[in-house]
Amino acid sequence: MIDNPTRVTEHSRTLIDVILPSSENKIKETNFIAKSISDHDTVMSILALKKCRPKPVYVSVRSLKQFNKDSFCAEDISNASWSVINNFEDVNDCLNAFDLLFNEILDQHAPIRKVKVRTRPNPFVTEEIRGLIKTRDRWRKLARNAGDPAAWSAYRNCKRDVKRDLRIAQRSFVKREIRKNTKDTGNMWKVIRTCIPKKSTGKKCFSSDDKSVANNFNQFFTSVGSNTVTKIKSLAKENNYTPSQRWRQPNGV
Repeated sequence: MIDNPTRVTEHSRTLIDVILPSSENKIKETNFIAKSISDHDTVMSILALKKCRPKPVYVSVRSLKQFNKDSFCAEDISNASWSVINNFEDVNDCLNAFDLLFNEILDQHAPIRKVKVRTRPNPFVTEEIRGLIKTRDRWRKLARNAGDPAAWSAYRNCKRDVKRDLRIAQRSFVKREIRKNTKDTGNMWKVIRTCIPKKSTGKKCFSSDDKSVANNFNQFFTSVGSNTVTKIKSLAKENNYTPSQRWRQPNGV
């Protein structure tokens, strides 16, 4: 896999250090690095391996889909045999009896279910940023407990640093992914969509007046092209990305 000399002296150039893979299809790239600590260059290879899918994470939550507040409070909780707690003298036994009765009723109205956690960690959050987030949270806890103005000031400064570092890290990640996927528009748009705000889930109100509806449609379709171009240029400028001239333009443009 290595085809250049890895040991170069005044009188010789030899290829001694090699990489012998069992399958060349698993090797994406090979190279060597010249180091002054030895007369042999360091050989390296990049493997074309698939990223291992993380194991699914499940958490236990209470399902409130069928929860009825009136039935829970006015009926079952009110009619429970709470007097049985008075049969115990030890406070721990009383607490255990209360927990048993309460959880038995709660399980009927809000049963425990195991659900898969679908959220994935942000790929651009580094260990340094996680450490800064923990520091920010510690300052916030200290400021809330002590009420010290200096602690509040430190918390605000740390909070500002977290926002700045997250913004810089996300921008660097997007730039890197766009450059890496210049020939793969599918993955490129997958990265770009992470920067675009999600559609609002709120209920939209539409006018019942025919003229207003027609004007709204006309306004949208006459401005959708220019708005799209403006957003693309703004996104490209923000990420210092120049669209490739090799992209084919639609006919008539």
